[in-house]
This record gives sequence, structure tokens and C-alpha cells, in this order.
Amino acid sequence: GDKPAAKPVQTGSRVHELYAWGLNSVGQLGLVDFQDRKRPTLVSVLQGKNVTSISMGGSDQVDSHTLIIVSPGKLFATGDNTYGQLGL
Repeated sequence: GDKPAAKPVQTGSRVHELYAWGLNSVGQLGLVDFQDRKRPTLVSVLQGKNVTSISMGGSDQVDSHTLIIVSPGKLFATGDNTYGQLGL
């Protein structure tokens, strides 16, 4: 379907690349634009970072957002922040 999705690419114990696809109406894919993606697309702002956790929330219509933790303990948040769900 068109639901947003993300998949890390791992080499050994370290994640070097993150790919995202699906609806992107509020930038929830972290791709620095609002274009929907039908194919996995590299999230270039996180390239080379060690992704340790990904959480996607909201619905297709409202509140869509993604939280990504990279080592050592940095948080990246992207998407809709209407209700403060990005922690900003």
C-alpha cells in the first residue's frame, strides 16, 4: 500500500543507510520534500549514521511522523507536528 515505511540497511552490527517509501504529504519520510515515493528511496540526511531505532506514527491522513534514533543517542524527527508529536 501507500502507508509510509522505512527499512534500515545493516552491515554487521551497524546501520549505514535508511530507505523510506510511501505517502509523504507532510515530510514524514525524512526525504526533505513532500513527494510520495513508490520505491524505497535513500534518506540521504542520515546516510552514514548508525540508526538504532525507527518509529512511525499517525495515520495516512493526519499526524504522520517518524522518529529515528541514531547512535550515540541523537533523535531525528520529521513529519507533522500539529500536536507536538515531534517533541519540538
